Amino acid sequence: MTRSRVVMQCTSCRAPVVHSLRRCPYCGAAVRLDALGPGVREHAPGQVVIDGAHVVVGAERGEVRACPFCGASTPAAEKRCSHCQARLVIETLYLRKLVIERGGSMTIHQGGKVIIGRPDPVPRLAAAAKANDLDALRARIDQGDELDGCDEKTLETPLLLAIEAGALDAARLLIALGANVADAAADGRTPLHAAAQRGLEGLVDALLAEGADVKAKTKAKQTAASMARAAGHTALAQRLEGGVAR
Repeated sequence: MTRSRVVMQCTSCRAPVVHSLRRCPYCGAAVRLDALGPGVREHAPGQVVIDGAHVVVGAERGEVRACPFCGASTPAAEKRCSHCQARLVIETLYLRKLVIERGGSMTIHQGGKVIIGRPDPVPRLAAAAKANDLDALRARIDQGDELDGCDEKTLETPLLLAIEAGALDAARLLIALGANVADAAADGRTPLHAAAQRGLEGLVDALLAEGADVKAKTKAKQTAASMARAAGHTALAQRLEGGVAR
């Protein structure tokens, strides 16, 4: 019986990534269903067929895996590698329809979650983030909404929208829960660009501490430092040009 995890590794950089994301948060490559291995295929958008495969979502209690970045053994339930601190993503599979054929099966272990018939949650999660409504934000996340779910046209994530709306508590909560600080909107804006433009030094430091790319540029060739300087935040611009948090 074929054993396949949902989703263990990006097919490009081998980083751990969930199927619900459209792009790998590490290398930006499209996440394809063939990362799940033989016997698992997409019949239609949002519809997955398990054909004779054994699919495991989550991890068995006490399971240890090799970090795809440094190779160190790390408990599968951990959010970060215990050696290199790379972020590890918990497997979650969002589906409109699941079909199991010819002896296939699905097992859900610790940390795993499968949601069937889930409508697009991005507007609701984004609305809670922009409103700085922490209770609603936690409720949406508890129900399985994607931290990094984005509008298909603008690619604006809840974290970016929260920062641009001045919803700082919501932004800090999203960062603490593991939102991807590197995701860029269609025009290249990242959460760091938004925080720098608004002079939000504490949030800039939090984003840099989580690995935000200080050199990232928008399609208009703007960096976080140049946006901070244009908005009159000279001291912050100078720190960003140095590339370090306080």
